[in-house]
Amino acid sequence: MDMFSPRMIQHATVVLIMIIVPLLGSGRGLSDAHQAPCHRLHSCPSDHNTYVCGDLGHCDQCPDNLYCLGGKPRVAAQQTPPVCATVIAQGRRDLLRHGGGVLHAGRGLHG
Repeated sequence: MDMFSPRMIQHATVVLIMIIVPLLGSGRGLSDAHQAPCHRLHSCPSDHNTYVCGDLGHCDQCPDNLYCLGGKPRVAAQQTPPVCATVIAQGRRDLLRHGGGVLHAGRGLHG
């Protein structure tokens, strides 16, 4: 007489799969959650060019740019952000949102 029947092995396999699969899927969520704060605060460079690092006044991980100098916000950047940087960032968001195309000054996005 076998110690484990085929039915018991099948049942144990199903139970293990039900435990392991959610654990594997949650690993991705943990890494996203780890990255989210700096991207939400714009305090690190954008992975997809959807914002300018430091444009919200947080410069912890930003290189020197229009908004940050030495990891600290530039004083002038907090008062009035340059219009061209705002327009460029908005244009990039529009291009990403609409899947490409050409952004014409004054006429909007044309595919």
